[in-house]
Amino acid sequence: MLELENHLRELGLKEGQDLIVHSALMNFGVIEGGVKTVYHAIRNVVGDQATIAVPTYLVGTKPELIFDPKVTPSHACGVFSEYIRNKKGAMRSLCPLHNHSAIGSKAQLLRTVDGSVSMGPGSDFWVLHEAGFGSLLLGCPFSDGATFSIHLEAVVQVPFRKWIDLKRTIVLEDGSHKVIRCKYYVRKSDEFVEDLSPIKRNLEELGIIREAHLRKASSLFIPTEGYTATLDLFVSNPTVTLV
Repeated sequence: MLELENHLRELGLKEGQDLIVHSALMNFGVIEGGVKTVYHAIRNVVGDQATIAVPTYLVGTKPELIFDPKVTPSHACGVFSEYIRNKKGAMRSLCPLHNHSAIGSKAQLLRTVDGSVSMGPGSDFWVLHEAGFGSLLLGCPFSDGATFSIHLEAVVQVPFRKWIDLKRTIVLEDGSHKVIRCKYYVRKSDEFVEDLSPIKRNLEELGIIREAHLRKASSLFIPTEGYTATLDLFVSNPTVTLV
């Protein structure tokens, strides 16, 4: 665990830092104690008062899926996300596409989101970023945390994406079902191909992003200043990521 804690500190994580954690733990190889060790390593570094959020997305699932925040597993988000989702005291947002689960003092922020928009203003991303959450890409390449950049594209309203409404059914706290229309921000055409390297390069040039290596893997930490810098980048050039 000490090896992992040192890795996190090398990334610049400190006590009190709220996090959105994307992870690909298999890239580190065998971790003694598994996902529980990873959780406690993060908790030991950021402290008991920090909130740890994870993606528990359902993007790519079929429209007929009924989303129950209490029990519906995330889709291809990894074992750490599922560990947090199932942890006692964790809270999960209502968005049937890009929802998050969180544990900690600010987890209740996810209950302020009505689930009608998957990114952009009013989404989980908006609420978490406004609250100062940073992004930890644990064992992940920069592209694995791409959803934050799409969220900022939605804020700026880039010209190569459009809003669509997707019909989904969610289960409310009282067990009743509710059909909603969830706004989703998609590329207008498959002809539009994105490359996120300009975003990463901009954050590196500004000295905002931190990278550290452990075994054969690397991790990245993007503090909240990274969202502001990326938003500024999109404002100045809305097509900066287009190939």
